[in-house]
Amino acid sequence: MDQGGDAPPECVGGDPGTGVSYVGCTFVGGYDRVVIAKKDVARDMCFNVVLKNPGTATTGLTVPGTFGLEYSHITGAAACPTRQATLPLTTSKTVGTISWVDLRASSTYPAHASIDAAMVYAPTSGGVSASEKLTASNVDVTASCP
Repeated sequence: MDQGGDAPPECVGGDPGTGVSYVGCTFVGGYDRVVIAKKDVARDMCFNVVLKNPGTATTGLTVPGTFGLEYSHITGAAACPTRQATLPLTTSKTVGTISWVDLRASSTYPAHASIDAAMVYAPTSGGVSASEKLTASNVDVTASCP
């Protein structure tokens, strides 16, 4: 893990030609949170995975250190990324792996994250398919979460 040396490569994941990209943010407070999100403009959806520190281990999801899954939810694309579930379609489970690519200089907070996970829902959740795959490397999570 890089500790603030060379910059990692550009975010790899999504398809800008179809309006799909990956974005992230960090909230520092009583509980620290990191959000990694898949923004799909064509479907007007944002698939948010919210990690909380300290957090509790989640079966089937591997996350860094003392973080745990707080929740994952879907919002409109305009609200992407967000830790706040304004009109959420909450998932029944999230499985896969999330890792930090590097940390911010002189900090324990991540600068970039990678995700290879699936969000699973009840099949009738707002017309969304039963699962959504999130796969990206080097997602910038340095922005402050709204």
